[in-house]
Amino acid sequence: MKIRKFEREENFCKNGKGIQFSKTVILVLMMMVFSKQGFGQRTIVGNETWFGNGTIISGFGSFGSTPNYTAGVFNCNFDITIMPGSSLTLNSAIVYMGAVTPRRITVQCNNFFGALLQIKGSTISRIGATGLWNGITVEGNENVPQAQVISSITGTMVWTQGCVDINEQSEISFALDGIRLWDGTYVNNNINNPNSSKNGGIVFV
Repeated sequence: MKIRKFEREENFCKNGKGIQFSKTVILVLMMMVFSKQGFGQRTIVGNETWFGNGTIISGFGSFGSTPNYTAGVFNCNFDITIMPGSSLTLNSAIVYMGAVTPRRITVQCNNFFGALLQIKGSTISRIGATGLWNGITVEGNENVPQAQVISSITGTMVWTQGCVDINEQSEISFALDGIRLWDGTYVNNNINNPNSSKNGGIVFV
């Protein structure tokens, strides 16, 4: 598979056959996927940044639930999904995730791109004093090498796998699993046989 960067579109070639996807077409397809997911989550498309002062800057824009920013904290009683080729950066932000119904952050991956979660001087913890939130799930693709490519969504460099980049000034607390490098499912619901098809996620610490 070769991925070539065009000014406004990408050409995915396999077995000598090329298919071109414009950014608009990819965005519409993502919106169609989201429409089936419902509004119990925030779906991030493009590059989005949350700042400690409550500001959210988004490239293409995101869909679904909006964080409740109160007293310096982003309260998210919903799941957060970062779509392949997209990114979420937490910049000196405090994010509390729902724990009564445990919520999670999913860093997705497909056959072409992975999503990126950057945690810079930020804290991700639970809403309230009891329970655990579900943690961060980093999806990978065991059939694709770990390499950097140009995202057709943002035009920036991303990994072919889901990726989390967290610096030492950051904290993840009160989570069932802080960072999980697979999709959390099991073959035939056997807890001794994790599903390896989503292996390959990357974590930089």
